[in-house]
Amino acid sequence: MEKRGKRVWEAIDINKIYFDASVIVPVFNQMESLRTTLQYFSFQQYPSNKYEIIVVDDGSTDGLMESIEEDAWPSLACKIKYIRQEHQGRAVARNTGVAAAKGERLIFCDADRFPDVNFVKYHVERTLGSGSVAIIGCPWEFFGSRKYLSTSNKDTQLIQKYSRQPMYYTRIQKLYDLNGYTNSGIAWASFLIGNSSVRRKDFYKVGGFDKEFKFWGFEHFQFALRLQKCGVTFQNMYDVSNFHLPHRIEAGYQEAMIEAGTQLLKKINPHYNFDSFKNYCFGEISLQEFELRFCGTLSSQLKDLEPVLIKW
Repeated sequence: MEKRGKRVWEAIDINKIYFDASVIVPVFNQMESLRTTLQYFSFQQYPSNKYEIIVVDDGSTDGLMESIEEDAWPSLACKIKYIRQEHQGRAVARNTGVAAAKGERLIFCDADRFPDVNFVKYHVERTLGSGSVAIIGCPWEFFGSRKYLSTSNKDTQLIQKYSRQPMYYTRIQKLYDLNGYTNSGIAWASFLIGNSSVRRKDFYKVGGFDKEFKFWGFEHFQFALRLQKCGVTFQNMYDVSNFHLPHRIEAGYQEAMIEAGTQLLKKINPHYNFDSFKNYCFGEISLQEFELRFCGTLSSQLKDLEPVLIKW
C-alpha cells in the first residue's frame, strides 16, 4: 500500500525486522476511537524504530478499510501493519496480530484506549531482565470533552483530571502490594487485556487466546489463568496508563456477558470454581471470599484487609 515518509500501512508483510515490542490493537466498528488512539501513539516517548503497531480489523463495516486505503489517518513514525480478517471476535483478532508480530514483548491495547506518552516505554523498560512477567497497567475511564484530545494536547496529566479508575480495577488491585507484586492464586483475575503485556515466548507457551470466546468478555482471564499455571508472574504497574473512550452500552449487556463468559470458562476448565468469580463480579461476595473459594486459602495481601467488595 501507499507509503508516506516513515509511515507504512501494510497487508501482512512478514519481514525480518526485530522490535522490542509489538502493540496489538484489535478493532471492530470503532474507526473514530481508533483514530484517536493512533494519534496518541504518535506522542510516545520511546524510539519509533524499536516498536511496531499492528491493527487487526475484525471485519468492520463502518468504512474503516476504505478510510485507510484513502490514507486519511494520523502519521506515525513507527512501523504500522494493517490486517483485515472476517469477523471472528477479539480473541482470534489478537492471535492474528501476534502471528504477524516481530516484537519481543507483546503489548495489548484496545482500539478505544488511547495511551499515555510513556505507555510503550514503561511496558518495555520496566520488564527488561525480569523473566516471565505479565504486566497489568492502569486503565482509566475518560469522561471529559473530546476537545482535550486535540492533536496538540499531549498532557495526559490534564486528561487524568477528567478520568477515573474503574471500580473493578480499584478493587482487584488490592491483590498487589505497593511495589505491584502479588502471591495470590487469583492474580489471573486482574489481567485486564486493554492495557497489558506478555513476553512472546510466554504467549506461545500457553497457545494464545482461546478462539471459543467470540464475544466481549473473559478470553483474557482464561489466557491469564493458563499463564499463571505455567509459572508466569503478574505485576501491576500503576503508572502505565491508557484511557478508555466512553461509548454507549445497552442496559444489562455487561451482566449478560459476565454470565456467558462464566459458563464458557466452566466448560473449558470444569475443575475450577468460576462461579465464585461471577459472584464476585456481581458484588455478591468479597474479594477475600472469591480467593478463598477459588484457591482454598487467603494470600498475605488480603488477610489483613477489610472485605473488598464491588458495589455497582
